[in-house]
Amino acid sequence: MKKLILFVFLVAAMVSSANAQVIDLLHYQPEQNYFVLNFPPGSIAVSRFEVERPASLHELNVWFSPAQGATNGDSAYVYLFGREGGGAYPILLQPLATFKAWLPVETNTLVRFAFQDPKPAFTRPTSFFIGVQVLGENMKVRMDRYTQTPACATAEGDSMYTSSFWQPVQPPYIPYGAHFSGGVAMNNWYIGAKVEYMTPPESMFTEATMLAGVNAMPDGKRISWGDYDSDGYQDMIYGSHLYKNDGDGTFTDIAATVGYDGGSDVNMFADIDNDGDLDIVCQPENILYINEDGSFTKDTEPGFGMSRNTTAMAFADYDMDKFIDLFVANGEFLYAQNPQNPNDSALVRGAAWESFFYGNTQNGKFRDIKGSVLGGYRAGDYGRHPYNTQQRVNGYRPITGANWADIDGDGDLDLYATNNRLQPNYVFENQGNGFLREVAALHGLQGVMKTDPNYVGLFGNSRGCDVVDYDNDGDVDIMVGEAVEPWNLGAGDRTGVWANSGPPNNQFGQIANTTSKLGFNMYDGDVAWGDFDNDGLYDVFITPGENCFNASLYKQNPDQSFTMLSYEAGIDAVNSLGAAWADYDNDGDLDLAVAVETGLKLYRNDMAATGNWVAFNLRSIHSNSYAIGAKIEVVAGATTYTRWVTAGKGAGSQNPYTQHVGLGTAASIDQVNIRWPDGKTLTLDDVEINKIHDIIEQPPVSVDDNPVAPLAMQLQQNYPNPFSQSSHASTRISWELTAAADVKVQIFDTRGALVSTLVDDRQNAGLHAYEWDGRTDAGISVSSGSYRYVLTVNGETASRSLIVVK
Repeated sequence: MKKLILFVFLVAAMVSSANAQVIDLLHYQPEQNYFVLNFPPGSIAVSRFEVERPASLHELNVWFSPAQGATNGDSAYVYLFGREGGGAYPILLQPLATFKAWLPVETNTLVRFAFQDPKPAFTRPTSFFIGVQVLGENMKVRMDRYTQTPACATAEGDSMYTSSFWQPVQPPYIPYGAHFSGGVAMNNWYIGAKVEYMTPPESMFTEATMLAGVNAMPDGKRISWGDYDSDGYQDMIYGSHLYKNDGDGTFTDIAATVGYDGGSDVNMFADIDNDGDLDIVCQPENILYINEDGSFTKDTEPGFGMSRNTTAMAFADYDMDKFIDLFVANGEFLYAQNPQNPNDSALVRGAAWESFFYGNTQNGKFRDIKGSVLGGYRAGDYGRHPYNTQQRVNGYRPITGANWADIDGDGDLDLYATNNRLQPNYVFENQGNGFLREVAALHGLQGVMKTDPNYVGLFGNSRGCDVVDYDNDGDVDIMVGEAVEPWNLGAGDRTGVWANSGPPNNQFGQIANTTSKLGFNMYDGDVAWGDFDNDGLYDVFITPGENCFNASLYKQNPDQSFTMLSYEAGIDAVNSLGAAWADYDNDGDLDLAVAVETGLKLYRNDMAATGNWVAFNLRSIHSNSYAIGAKIEVVAGATTYTRWVTAGKGAGSQNPYTQHVGLGTAASIDQVNIRWPDGKTLTLDDVEINKIHDIIEQPPVSVDDNPVAPLAMQLQQNYPNPFSQSSHASTRISWELTAAADVKVQIFDTRGALVSTLVDDRQNAGLHAYEWDGRTDAGISVSSGSYRYVLTVNGETASRSLIVVK
């Protein structure tokens, strides 16, 4: 038998043969009760295989039999295809390896196609395909007589996710670049493989679902984090469940005891009445739960319109009246009747239910203001009739994700929304006058417009999104999850990062080769950025949002490339959509919650070594209470880490209000700059690392002691005061300078003795602050009692008193 091997490595890394286990992968029943199909010459029999952990591929094998009456042999090709998008069948037909063989007519046996060293290796669980193509009519591939069973069972059912398929290929019978257009084989091909499994590494994350007491049955597709009772620990909403964080690594479902009697598709924490605690909004059921000292009062008439198939929510105080407003995105929900059968109808693809932009009326109610505020949002003939594709259907673009973010860098929040069904995405830019103008094209954020004659003018199938400063250059960047329809491969976009060029134009462009760095998935549903290893670089978790596809965790490398670590992390999230990071155990690293088809999964971060970190809880007095829209800059050495306080992201999940910053190897923080939503700024010096800081915007200064000295400075009352001095407590001392000056801040006891010098430096004009932990310059804790802090600016002094309690 002649053999020609054309081999391309699946991955650059090879797997060690230590602690190996060689097994056979096959789907057929190896018995003699087989039959053969009379395919046209050149057709390809395809089988999909899954490897459960790192493995090397030793061989491909196929049972061949001669056709009845055959008198001659045939040439055959055996192809190795990669995961090809991760679906049930190969959609690209791009071989990674090819064997060519001559099959004599007497061949009626298992033929093995062995790989020579170095053998191809899989560094993590994945799928691959074997395709067998006979160029004549004399030799056939055997098939058993057992009906295939879908390998991935879903609630909706997915009959395509079986293992054996067939693909017709026309002369010259070369499958390179062809699109799969065949069908499901009813039975199993006699096609197999031999792999050598390796010992898996220790996982970085531990699935703590049951240990944490959140072993919920399926009850939603999205996750929301928020500290509803202000005890310093992140609580969680999952469908109809409200999980209170008990502070010891466990949760208690308190929904029934606090008045949360059921959620909806999308549920989020938000301070609707601006009273300092988190309420809950549920869509599309139009329910508002008002938080009243830890219990909830249900309001079923908050002024919301009729929503259908809500896909996302996002909050922002767009008009700066201190009360947050709400954007509700609705997806496809229009149906068309079958003209041949009045009792039959089908979903109209591309035409969605209208979305809503609700203005907060400041009395606990909302009203839809999109008609007067969202310029460029309107209905159109976006849908195609399911029974007549030439007929258009009126509706709205199907929005699948939404984030408020400062797209243009002017300090206020703009609205970014992703659209499905090959339609451009939205950017509604805040004009600062109560009006938002649609400007996605001006910023390059519509998506990739196609120039292929078959798809000219079309865009992608954008799904979830998340907005962060992923490259630490001070402006917002966006990751967009994309879906690729197998029947429209040329029209779909690939998931990737859209990087911001920064001022003055804030142009966005998809980073070159991002899609190859992230790999290619047919379906990416939602995106969750988070620095899980605290190295100062955002990593990203991407869920599929579709049946039978797995989620992926990518670590960002210093060169802004990405390495998939799903397997090493120990995360298994098939059929997942909602995902959000949060440090639920307050140990300084980010944990992950994922909503999968079988319920909620909680992954605790148990990495042995991570970098330093800092976290902030902001509370505002002059703006909305949770400071949505505030910007935090953490300066540590040569790097500035930027965070924005947001509420609601992507495809309907919610990050916590707490802003977590990984610092890598930085041993200290030089400065923290906070820009509050109303534009006021605060500078904090000597901020302690590896600690969660509660920063409360100071109210206007009142006359007390001697807080004001001739207009050159203002000294504000420390907060909190009194403060409980402990290893985890501090009080913030703030002052404002009208011009650059030499500044000294000192603490004295009641006898006038110096306790500590906090600041002795030259500072610029603006608001400054220092977090004092109640210790002397020697690091000794002070006793309970009264103390005085004195601000000296260019020889002028101002002072206030503070109280320390044990």
